[in-house]
Amino acid sequence: ARRWEVWAHYAWSETEDLLDGVWTPRSFDQTHAVTLAANLRPWEKWNLNLLWIWHTGWPSTAVSGVAVPRPDGGFDLVPVVGPFYQERVADYHRLDLRLSRDFTLTRGTLTLFIDVQNAYDQNNEAGFDFDSDSLVLRPDGSVVFDPEHETWLGILPSFGVGWKL
Repeated sequence: ARRWEVWAHYAWSETEDLLDGVWTPRSFDQTHAVTLAANLRPWEKWNLNLLWIWHTGWPSTAVSGVAVPRPDGGFDLVPVVGPFYQERVADYHRLDLRLSRDFTLTRGTLTLFIDVQNAYDQNNEAGFDFDSDSLVLRPDGSVVFDPEHETWLGILPSFGVGWKL
């Protein structure tokens, strides 16, 4: 019945395990999380939803590398793994949109909708892949960790049908 509805949510949480005497965040720990939502009913049977989600980045483990000299004069690049889950990937955020239309039937209501998840195509980091090319030897002898970053899906459109009795 209302033309506009809005709501907001904030959560503070920690989820940790005690590993070898060190409190370590779990892989899905997100200390701060905010959700903002708005719903607009421009006409009686039409609905537009906007949902914005943000949370602190998930735990990650730092990786670096060292160059170990070989007898033949070359170098082996050896990874050095930091403390488990003591780093964080970048914060996560996205905007989802949904436009829907209701149709009153003899038995119930039919709803057609179209969604766009991650409408502004945010490249949210999900983690990284480590392989033999992830460590790079610089001319000065230092080693740089340059992994291939994995991201969550970009813009994801979908559509659907719902029926309520």
